[in-house]
Order: sequence, then structure tokens, then C-alpha cells
Amino acid sequence: MSKHYHPRRKPYPKHFTPLPELMAMARGRWVEIMTAAGIPEDALAGWLGVIPGYRSWHVAPAVSSPPVQSPVVVNPQFALMAEVMTCNMRPGWLAKAATMLGVTSEALARLSVGWSPVHRAVSWPMRDDSGQVVGIRLRCPVTSRKWAVTGSSAGLFYGVDLLGVERPGRVYVAEGPTDSAALLSVGLDAVGVPSAGGCRDLLLALLRRIDAAEVVIVADGDGPGMRGAVTLGVTLRSVVPVRIINPPQGVKDARAWVVGGADALVIEATAERALVQHEVNGGAI
Repeated sequence: MSKHYHPRRKPYPKHFTPLPELMAMARGRWVEIMTAAGIPEDALAGWLGVIPGYRSWHVAPAVSSPPVQSPVVVNPQFALMAEVMTCNMRPGWLAKAATMLGVTSEALARLSVGWSPVHRAVSWPMRDDSGQVVGIRLRCPVTSRKWAVTGSSAGLFYGVDLLGVERPGRVYVAEGPTDSAALLSVGLDAVGVPSAGGCRDLLLALLRRIDAAEVVIVADGDGPGMRGAVTLGVTLRSVVPVRIINPPQGVKDARAWVVGGADALVIEATAERALVQHEVNGGAI
């Protein structure tokens, strides 16, 4: 079959939305399902809207929800897209990506890192506080260019296994997916925010959900990184004790710190020396 083959477009029901039950049953079996159905990968990519011009990408309208739930709108189609991209990532490619970034394959797998053949980029799912995919960050392995799939909402980078930990002790927060992957690589519980000080409400909701005992924000080694960490700390310390640490002088960020030889003991020791920030009766102490 030609690599330029595209199936004839067929009409879809006007209000078609994948059922959560079907998605749950199909999770982790997309390659098997596609093979059994005789569906070529480019056809599925077109159905998902990742081939420009094949099927447009529509974001569901916002709906009201209880405060404990995610502060962003969840489009179930992003979960399906992320699942397919994760299946696209072969073990050898994952190992190569891990080597290029200086992290472990296991850390990338926990973050459900995938591959988008249409964008020719590595995919990083962004999640809300309940683990639902709300968007997908892309990163070109050649140029390191970063962008997101059209219609994505900004979200957090973390492994959904964190939701199953009974009151995790210390959770590290870093800027970006690769920094969080680096911290996971040395055995620390970590969550990545999309930008310095970004997704504060979403991170607050996640920390409330998992009832973390303490948060350590690993600030990037520059002015914007530190300012974002301070802003984030002010928001989080209302519900959890917060510490803010920096990599050693001259080290850019958490990933560079780990690549340079820092392990969990070094990072934990740095956290222990940092001042604890928290609030009592509305006053910081």
C-alpha cells in the first residue's frame, strides 16, 4: 500500500463522541484493534484529526463541575489520541529518546510518552488532577522545538500511578515534562507544570486529591524560573507545606542537574536544607 494512501472520507454522526466505557475496554489494545479491523495507521490518524484537512478538531464546550474536579474542560478525544501515540512509540525509539534526554525509559513510560508520525515529534500527554488527558505537548527530536496539538489545554505532566499512592510523602514539582522525567528517573515522585508558575489551580487540585504531605518546587536556574516558583509556592502553601530549591549555580534546570550526576540523595539533602513555607490561620510562617 502506498504511504500516501488515504481512505475515502465517510460521514460521521453529527454529535459523535467516544464512549468512556468503550475507551476503558480498549485501553492498551489499540494496535490489536487496528490490526483486527484492517485499519491503516494513517486512516486512524486522520479520524483523530492529526492529519490536517481530514477531520477537524472540535473542543467540547465548558460545563460546570464541583470544585474538587479539574478546572479545565476534558475532551475525551485527547485520551484516544494520546493512547494511539503511546502505542506508536516502539521500545527501541523510547530507549533512544531516553538516552538523548539523559533520563530513563521507565520514566518516559510512566509519563506515557509517545510518537506522532504526522507531526514527526515526541508526544507528552498533559493531564488534569484526575489523570484525564487535556492536551498533548509535542517536541521535535531534531530541533527541540516545542508546541502542542491544536485544541490542547495546558495541563500537568505526571504518571497516573501517582494517583494510586496512599498519601505520598514528598512530591517534587518541576518546570516542563523533561524535568519531571529526570526527577522520576532518580526515584522521586514528580509532577511537571507546563511553564514557570503555570497551572497553579490544576496543581492545587491534584495535591488536594492525593493529599501530599509536602511539596518541593525545583526552580529553574534563572530569574523567570525562580519568580514562577515563588508564585507557585504562594498558591500551594495554603494546603501543603512547600519548599523551594534551586539546582547549583550554573546548572540550568532539574534535568541538567540529574544529567550532571545528582541522584535522589543529593536532591533530597538539598530539599531538607530549604525553608518550609506554610500557612496557619491565613498567615504565612
